[in-house]
Amino acid sequence: MISSRVRNRKTGLTLIELVVVLVVLIALAGLVLPRVGNMFSQANSATDASIIADMNKAISTFETRYGQAPNGWDGILTGPNGSFYPNLHPNLQTSQGTATAGGPILTTTALTDTQLASLNKAGITFLHYNNDSNNATGRPSDSGTAWAMLASGTSVASLFVPTTSTSPAWTAHGSTFPDRAFNINPFNAGATDTFVVFGVGQPCSLRGASIQDSPIVQGATPTKYYARMLAVYHIPGPTASMSDPFAAQFVGTFCPDGTCINDNLAKYNSSDAPLGTN
Repeated sequence: MISSRVRNRKTGLTLIELVVVLVVLIALAGLVLPRVGNMFSQANSATDASIIADMNKAISTFETRYGQAPNGWDGILTGPNGSFYPNLHPNLQTSQGTATAGGPILTTTALTDTQLASLNKAGITFLHYNNDSNNATGRPSDSGTAWAMLASGTSVASLFVPTTSTSPAWTAHGSTFPDRAFNINPFNAGATDTFVVFGVGQPCSLRGASIQDSPIVQGATPTKYYARMLAVYHIPGPTASMSDPFAAQFVGTFCPDGTCINDNLAKYNSSDAPLGTN
């Protein structure tokens, strides 16, 4: 009997041994979990970059097939002469004429006759709007009646592009979103032009009658923010005066939280991508 009890005690774990095992397991979890989190973060970044690339290809294919840009974009404003859509992601918004390097990237532009002609020449004639500031889930094009024809003086969202290398605080090539995403910077001659921004509207002609499953970025909450892709078109600047302006040219798309394909690829390639980022 005595030898049996001794043998039983030796096959069990003491309290100290259990504590040691738990400490080792916790230490291992601390090493593994951040890496798993980074794997998810990198996967989301890769997905976002893929979505942007696919949308760029879809718009370019549409223009090649039909000889004009898709029509029926979302206006991102509350109306033809309104302020920013209240559910636009905060990373995108800025006050007229002010911004910080690498910060908010959108401002507003009132279309001139020349700019209007440029958009119309590309086949872009109207935008969808959402006038309900209390609507927390709807996007500008969710109501089929909330649209307006483009006209001279219509306000549209546009990229905030610096006009000088020191104002506000543009530090270097690649330091601003327009530069990283589209190579638009103060040293480019095209920086004096305007780059308008439209959302991929649900009834946009890009996919026929409607877009039921419009791309949604990982980092933008569909029920809280406008969560569709944003497209950029290059048009003449506000001071341009020409009898035959060039047709608006598609520049590219970016995610509705203000990240571009280069941002997301950089996060994907980074070994220390912050947790929770897209």
